[in-house]
Amino acid sequence: METLISLTNTGINLNKPLLERLCAEIGDRQVGVIAITGKFRGGKSFTCNSLLRRLQKGDKKPYLPDEVIGGPGQIPFQTGYVAHTMGIQVWPKIFKKKGEDGKEMAMLLLDTQGTFDTQSEPELSMRTSLIALLLSSFTIQNSKELIDSQQLAHISSFLALARKNQEKIGQNFFFLIRDQAEDTGLAHGKAYLDYVKVSARRSPELLGMMTDLESAFEKLDACLLVPPADAVRTASDRILAKDCGNQFLEQLNECADHAVTSCKPKTVLGNELNGMLYKSYVEKICDEIKSMDLKCISSAFTATAMLTFELAKKAGNDVFDGHFQKITAATINESVPPTVIQRQADQAVQAALQVYDTVKCIGSAFEKQTSREHFESNIKNRCENLVERNNTRSLTEKLGKSVKEAKKIYKNGFKSGGNLFDQNEAVESDRLREKHAESMEAAFELFDRETRDVRPRPTVNEARQALFEKFTQMHTERSRENAHKLLKNTLIVLAETSVADLGELCAELADHVDLESEKHSLKRRVMDQFDEDAPAMAKHYEEHLEKRTIDEIIQWVIRTELIPKLGARVERFILEQTHARQIRQLEEKLKAIQEDFDEQQAHLVAELDDRQRYVDDLRGQLEAQNLMLEESRKSMINLMNSYAN
Repeated sequence: METLISLTNTGINLNKPLLERLCAEIGDRQVGVIAITGKFRGGKSFTCNSLLRRLQKGDKKPYLPDEVIGGPGQIPFQTGYVAHTMGIQVWPKIFKKKGEDGKEMAMLLLDTQGTFDTQSEPELSMRTSLIALLLSSFTIQNSKELIDSQQLAHISSFLALARKNQEKIGQNFFFLIRDQAEDTGLAHGKAYLDYVKVSARRSPELLGMMTDLESAFEKLDACLLVPPADAVRTASDRILAKDCGNQFLEQLNECADHAVTSCKPKTVLGNELNGMLYKSYVEKICDEIKSMDLKCISSAFTATAMLTFELAKKAGNDVFDGHFQKITAATINESVPPTVIQRQADQAVQAALQVYDTVKCIGSAFEKQTSREHFESNIKNRCENLVERNNTRSLTEKLGKSVKEAKKIYKNGFKSGGNLFDQNEAVESDRLREKHAESMEAAFELFDRETRDVRPRPTVNEARQALFEKFTQMHTERSRENAHKLLKNTLIVLAETSVADLGELCAELADHVDLESEKHSLKRRVMDQFDEDAPAMAKHYEEHLEKRTIDEIIQWVIRTELIPKLGARVERFILEQTHARQIRQLEEKLKAIQEDFDEQQAHLVAELDDRQRYVDDLRGQLEAQNLMLEESRKSMINLMNSYAN
């Protein structure tokens, strides 16, 4: 066992770490608590071992002869005249059992120091008994004597402190009466309790105490135990079961089973407690008893009244948390419109307050009002924080979207009538300024329309100013880029003009001049002129470009455009001049060849004509001879014909 609550004549101390650990282990389960009280050396710790055994085993298995009671792993007990158990102790682990509803419930086992004996101060005994009663749902009053007026007076004394009016403050109160010679067991215990009730009617004082006892608890019960074996009275720390007495152990085992079986969840004002509520309940009981003079304690409900407010808060918070989680989940990926989330938050608060109001709270009207206002303030603060975070996010998203759309409008403005923003070619500065003004006006028209209802306005104005500065920066950068392109293009044109001028200079040279020897001086003349003209042209762009940038552009054009093209132009002109000379030489040679050819051709034609005439003469002579021969042939024929006749 470990000390849960330390009690002295001067104060009370709660072992909060132990309580927190046990209640965390209990969790959401309902918790039943068995506590045993009684005089010093009355056998409470021995009885606790029987209860511990029943809780650990889960049933009332009979003891085995060599089974050890007490010692390591159980609850040690001692003989003698010095108290062994101090304060209120608890077994440092929870037990589990099935409740009447079939659900698993947790169980705690409490042991207390001796009360109402020569070892204890009366006030300390009342504190101990009162706390044990208020913390447990099954209270065992351990005694070696039958119920008498003195015992009833002791019980009535702390009941009187704990009660106001006639309300019940306990659930089960069980008299465990030891060392009885006859008529023992649970059945005889119930009969004996009935006998005590009847006997009390003989005395108005006893009747009043017995009536108070009955009205204070939901159920009264009793058990009479036979005396144990003598070895039990002298045992210290541990003992074997076979040395305890069979009937004694059987009846004690039966009582332990009855206590565990009958133990119900601890209830306060009709509410069954779980781990969290039991922790709060124990803390409040200890705080109340610690801070108050016992003479001023008028009701156990004074110590537990605050718990009713906790129950109301828990019920309200359970409902509120359900709504709150849904609202929170809806805002995980994106914000919710401010009017929507505010309406949902108000609904969550109203739903929580409605449930809070269904729980019956005990206290003055001022206490009830204060508690409700405090609860309402807490959940409203949670809502306000969530709404504020959402609205801040909504503002950020709305402004971000509006800024994004405004930038899109601004950029698209440069694309109308030709893309002026993304194209590589430069445009006129006036045209660029005109497009900048038009696009910015359209962008701010959209931005102002989209953010008209967004609050707070200073944040919107800051975003608008930042957007204006962004557009100005974009225009400045674009103007700089455009001026860069314009200057480069202008200087490239100047370079091309310079190359053309070089061509004219080359063309003006006489054919007999050797360009190869003059090309360097020609290029130098052109480059000197470029060096003079380029800075003059660049002055127009000094508004947007630094002098260093202008010089870099000039040098870039000279390096990449002017020098290569001048060299190429000179070399090309030299090549053209060389080709022209070669062509002229070839033309002269061709002319001479043509003239010689023409002369030879004329001679051959004349010779051919002479030969043609000679041939024609021969042909005429041949034709004349052929005619003469033909005439001679005809004459011969005629002569022959005449001879024939």
